[in-house]
Amino acid sequence: MVDFIMLIQDDRTYYYNNFPSNKLELTLWIESERMLHPIITDKAIKTQQEVVKEEKNFRLDNQPYGYLLYQLNQKTYSEVTHIKVNHNWI
Repeated sequence: MVDFIMLIQDDRTYYYNNFPSNKLELTLWIESERMLHPIITDKAIKTQQEVVKEEKNFRLDNQPYGYLLYQLNQKTYSEVTHIKVNHNWI
């Protein structure tokens, strides 16, 4: 069984693969192909934007203290680096 997990956090995306040890070569080949030949289409971009919107909705909009850590991170980052963060999530 192969599990593929993706986690989006701030400005990073993490990918985790769990696979049987006897499938290491195959898994590395699949990942290298994915990185060498990405398929970037309008449909794929729109799909990913929807995923990010749902993640924001789940983690921020529908949580009682969802924006607290977000605002704290922005304030801390701005004060430490003296760079104001002014970009949209999506």
